Amino acid sequence: QLADQVTVTLQGNAVGYPDGARVYVYSLDANSQPKAIDTLIVQGGAFAATYPKTDVAGMNYLKPDYTKKLLYYFPENTNLKATIYKDSIDASSITGSPQNESYTAYQREISALALIRKERAEEMRQARNARDIKKTQELQQLNYADNGKEQSIKLNFITNNPNALYSAMLISEMLQKKELTAEQALTAVNNLSPKISKTPQVARIKASVTAQAKSDIG
Repeated sequence: QLADQVTVTLQGNAVGYPDGARVYVYSLDANSQPKAIDTLIVQGGAFAATYPKTDVAGMNYLKPDYTKKLLYYFPENTNLKATIYKDSIDASSITGSPQNESYTAYQREISALALIRKERAEEMRQARNARDIKKTQELQQLNYADNGKEQSIKLNFITNNPNALYSAMLISEMLQKKELTAEQALTAVNNLSPKISKTPQVARIKASVTAQAKSDIG
């Protein structure tokens, strides 16, 4: 029974990684700064580690060898499964809990949208070089629509994951990008779960959002 255990495991498949490759594990501290907590060694295409259970809500990431990209996850009190692809960290994922699976689905939606934007940027370059005003305007309208899609994806994650530290981080990001007003951001922060609201990261974000909301009213 997992409920009776005092530890949880992180098991991973490292597809394409040679024996001896390293997977670094970091946690984000109260100031959202990374702190190294473990180094896992790949053997036979796999790695594993055991960690004590904790009631503190947080966010970690894996930093495998051969890439600068990071694989974020939530260290919940459940066993987790990581799948890391050496040739495509973007296709990698960590599953085993609703929060991590929601985050994986979110990242895939954002990545798919980014790919569309990248392809459209090339179309835009060609249209401008050809001085095709009509095509350029059509592509600009599609870009505006994609901005709305991205905001919708973010808001859906925040709404559906009130117990995720990343939801608070998204709220802060959207406020900075003016994708949310201070009042909207404050409402979103207040809808986060009590467990998340007690963390130093969210307390700091809430204080900042509250101050900006008061400033806007004043």
